[in-house]
Amino acid sequence: MSQELIEYLEKEGWVIECESPLEIRHEDGSFATMQAALILVEHYRSEMKDA
Repeated sequence: MSQELIEYLEKEGWVIECESPLEIRHEDGSFATMQAALILVEHYRSEMKDA
């Protein structure tokens, strides 16, 4: 995962807790693992490309 994407996720309130398996946590307490986390990461990756 690129540093740029990690920084974008952090700006959106997400913290990567583990990269394998992928686990991310949002500042509101939401938690996503594996496939759900990949879906969120791809969503934000496409937002970065559109910006």
